Amino acid sequence: MIVSHSEVDTYLLCQRRHYYAFGEKLQKKHLSESLQRGIAGHSMMEAFFNAFRDTNSFDYAIDQVDSRFGTLLSPTMDPKELKMLTELQVRVIGYLKYFESTIRQWEVKHVEQTFKVPLTKSVIPGLTFAFTPDLIIFHNGRHHVVDWKFPYNFYGATEISLLPQIPKYISALRMLDMIVGKGYYGMIRYRSLKTPNAPQLYKLQEHTPNRANLERTWKEYYQVVQEIAHLKTQYGDNWENQVKRVGNQLVCRSCAFKELCAAEKDGSDGLRIRKEMYVKSTYGYVESEE
Repeated sequence: MIVSHSEVDTYLLCQRRHYYAFGEKLQKKHLSESLQRGIAGHSMMEAFFNAFRDTNSFDYAIDQVDSRFGTLLSPTMDPKELKMLTELQVRVIGYLKYFESTIRQWEVKHVEQTFKVPLTKSVIPGLTFAFTPDLIIFHNGRHHVVDWKFPYNFYGATEISLLPQIPKYISALRMLDMIVGKGYYGMIRYRSLKTPNAPQLYKLQEHTPNRANLERTWKEYYQVVQEIAHLKTQYGDNWENQVKRVGNQLVCRSCAFKELCAAEKDGSDGLRIRKEMYVKSTYGYVESEE
């Protein structure tokens, strides 16, 4: 059985949200602007670093960002979404050019590549943790992990310390015998400013978690991976009946399933809402992947 990093992150927010996303495999027909921005931004970065790895040409790789931007457009696109994508393209290219001298020192090794860690000590046979780092580079004799973020404001030191992605990826990659040094959070700020300069928009924040951070983050993830696997194996089709709503205003406000969750809490079967607001998600890791 495969349990992914995205499943764990969602489960930690709300078990009910996790069930909708990974049990029923639902996603909204119309994504939020922040989610659209994140998906598009990661796609543009993926296009750049794949091209840069394959050709070692910075200028050619920049052209691939423009090409990827073109594939994201459609004749029926909402003007607001078009504006968001256009501004995002400008800032992604601006970010890459601002850090060009740094990027040219990197040897790009893996772009959006899936890794799987067998959890051999798990009480559930065949349990595997799957994860897909945004970027893995090689520099100064070690691998380093890069995770892209598209925030309204840059994350502060406390927020960086609490983010789980870098410590989670470092621990898992080391379990696969990869020599990993540190991580970076690459942040492209989308806040609208009157006369912004590059340091106000772009940041490459180095993050080297200490041993306690690495051990605690991995321990917590390992426990939740097993909890999710237990739900799936123990309850099968009755998995839905075992999950709880978090009922937290901050979590619920940003949840893509709040309308469905509220309707079912009020006694509805949710069939009409599922039909009108959601489609089947194609996201996921499969057992046959290598």
